[in-house]
Amino acid sequence: MKVQLRLLALVRPYLGWMLAAGLSGLFTVLAGVGLMATSAYLIAKAALRPETYLLMLPITGVRFFGLSRGVFRYGERLLGHEATFRILGRLRVWLFERLIPLAPAGLVRRHSGDVMARVTQDVETLENYFVRVLAPSFVALGTLALVGAYLWSFAPNFALSFAAFFVLAGVAWPLGAMRLGRAPGAVRVAAQARLKRHAVDLARGLGELLVYGGARERAAALGAAASESRRAEARLARVEGLGEGGTLLLAHAALWAVLWLGVGWVRQGGMDGVYLGVVALATLAAFEAAFALPLAWQTLGAVQAAARRIFELADAEPPVREPAEPKRPPSPLPLVLEGVSFRYPEDERMVIENLDLRLEPGERLLVRGGSGAGKTTLAWILLKFLEPTEGRISMGGVDYRELAGGEVRRHFAVVDQRPHLFAGTLRENLLLARPEATEEDLWRALEQARLAGWVRAQPASLDTPLGEGGAGLSGGQARRLAVARALLKDAPIWILDEPTEGLDPVTARELAAALDAALAGKTVLAISHQPLGMGFDRVLELGA
Repeated sequence: MKVQLRLLALVRPYLGWMLAAGLSGLFTVLAGVGLMATSAYLIAKAALRPETYLLMLPITGVRFFGLSRGVFRYGERLLGHEATFRILGRLRVWLFERLIPLAPAGLVRRHSGDVMARVTQDVETLENYFVRVLAPSFVALGTLALVGAYLWSFAPNFALSFAAFFVLAGVAWPLGAMRLGRAPGAVRVAAQARLKRHAVDLARGLGELLVYGGARERAAALGAAASESRRAEARLARVEGLGEGGTLLLAHAALWAVLWLGVGWVRQGGMDGVYLGVVALATLAAFEAAFALPLAWQTLGAVQAAARRIFELADAEPPVREPAEPKRPPSPLPLVLEGVSFRYPEDERMVIENLDLRLEPGERLLVRGGSGAGKTTLAWILLKFLEPTEGRISMGGVDYRELAGGEVRRHFAVVDQRPHLFAGTLRENLLLARPEATEEDLWRALEQARLAGWVRAQPASLDTPLGEGGAGLSGGQARRLAVARALLKDAPIWILDEPTEGLDPVTARELAAALDAALAGKTVLAISHQPLGMGFDRVLELGA
């Protein structure tokens, strides 16, 4: 119930759309009831050969209900899909807003395939909550009340009999379907998440798997997850069939019960026999609203499992607390660290311990240390992706704890050893740093990064398409493009995190020379465990 209340709170702005879709669905069912009841009356009345004018009203009723049913059904589909797409869009934006404070430190230990499954697949699963759970339940409740009142006008026993079978079909039977569908629904959600995770691993690491012979094992894991998902789907299909069959059985039982009561009532003179078919077929037609309920309640298990996964991710504690009333530093420098220590929650030892550091304008600092010495952790602390366990950091005299993360990062440019390049054009990747940059600005940054010659040699120039992760560029070209992007930002403080790692010696020297020239006058903190070929004012050894 708590999960469902949170879902309802998220979609509150779209309750009007959902209500409109639900009313259209209710009117569709009622039009079907009216069509069946009016048709039954018309046939029975016509069999008595009355005057023709006495049949005009039921004939008009049949036409009205027949046409209006199609109109309402179209409205239900149109409004229902519009509401669903708006809700799913809202949920995705809401989830991304919750992910932003977690990135990157809060997501680094989560599998990217699992995060993607939650953002895409699990959110899409919630579509069933609105389309298959809420709307059908609303339609069924309205049908029970209105058709029950209609049958009561003929005889209370008709309404009570209809209500008893309808509640069995709409509540008791779906509850059984929900119990049977809860476990396989949760299994399906988990299996599909593993399936996506294995698929991402295979796609990203296929080259290494083929070289080291692990492709078969990974493919087997992918197949096992697919088989588990398929078995869960088969179980859900059997439960769905059982639910539909049971509802159909109860619908016909209600028909015969009302018919049997109606025959007795006609014999007692309580009702004209021409209405016998009316109450019987109205009862049967009303069960259209109950047929969707077993599937709705069965789907609830998968919906709740998906919602729990989404809320578990959304409720994760951000690694950095944002201030309630953030300040702005008068200047980005000096950048001062006083007694800074850091320990990851799952580790006992301090990665960084009692570090004092002061960066002045134009100063260049080289941070060295072995693997695990805390070099990248220091960069993340400075970018306010992580919060020190102990100590204090200030920017321009203002405590980091009083600064918003976005304000801190506004003063930094970063060149990583694995810069992320998006699938798109060179131009689009460059404009991420400064969307308003002119063509002249782009070429100036490429010249400084010593990549302009290569770009000019491409047929599409700045509009040269790149694949995912910068596919189509060499390692050196990808780093140079990252440097050009950082230059466009024109930040006063630069962090170079192993910028030449993995490059051949010639390319590494060329990139270092380009950085050395481009960063004249900038404050630079470079992280490397090997010489960079740049001039530095001092060296900081971590883990020594």
